[in-house]
Amino acid sequence: MAFIQFIIWLHGCTHYQGGNIMRWDFGKVYKTIRTGKGLSQKDVCHNQINRTTLSRIENDNQNTSFESMQYLLDQVNVSWDEFQYICNEFQHSSRNDIINEYYTIVSTAEIKKVRNLQVRCEKFLKTVEDNKIREIHFVLSALSKLETDCPNQIDATTKELVSLVWNRLSKIDIWTYDDIRLINAILYHLEFPTILELVPKLRQALQKYEFYTNIDVLHTTLLINLAYIYMQNHYFLESQEILTEALNLSKKLNRVDFIGISTVRLGICSNDKQQVENGMLLLNLVGHDNLVLELEKEIVSFA
Repeated sequence: MAFIQFIIWLHGCTHYQGGNIMRWDFGKVYKTIRTGKGLSQKDVCHNQINRTTLSRIENDNQNTSFESMQYLLDQVNVSWDEFQYICNEFQHSSRNDIINEYYTIVSTAEIKKVRNLQVRCEKFLKTVEDNKIREIHFVLSALSKLETDCPNQIDATTKELVSLVWNRLSKIDIWTYDDIRLINAILYHLEFPTILELVPKLRQALQKYEFYTNIDVLHTTLLINLAYIYMQNHYFLESQEILTEALNLSKKLNRVDFIGISTVRLGICSNDKQQVENGMLLLNLVGHDNLVLELEKEIVSFA
């Protein structure tokens, strides 16, 4: 039985990025931005940074601290991401393209996208070893297998790949936003007792990112995934509580896909056929055909 899993994820130097060259002379890049905006050194230094220091930075004769660089970028109204993009000659690096594409994958219903990105990771890793891309490849391999198999039929290789990722994550005291996204991606491959143990820590980590950009999207996908795992293990009352929370967040986000799947699964948990039909109708109306097909399988499996 295939089933749906929702996924939702200081340069300035000449640096190999899988086919792209980053520039080392980030000071000169900064100077180009500053002068291009018609700003003098005095305009950006104020009383925070000595103008002699800025001259050395812009001539690449002196490195600077994170705090100072952040301040300087704020003065020219350029974010870290944009500065990296400019340093990369206004192109995304192959590495960043893979990472960005990975975090646009919404669910395992997008299996073609998963497999295409898996191939891109393999090509990238033939040219350079990269821990992040290697980890993404692990997860994509697991997701690709998950799309066709039941959790209890996942092969030993996939379990080993996920185990490598989880062993690293489980030893971390404080999970970052990226760690939370990664946990969400491997959630279906973890043993249920492990999931029960990690939920409190996961909620605590999410709370710390309460005001972080797009946290509600990640929070909702986690809730939807957790609810399904609880359903598989016959924790239907707990699933209803989680799905109610997910539905409220989905409405706040105005995400029809999340609203639809939360509604359908709530109907399954409460044996409310009308609620199931309402969720399916909503998804059909907006053309989420892949989600509809996968949810039809879920409805049959829990009948």
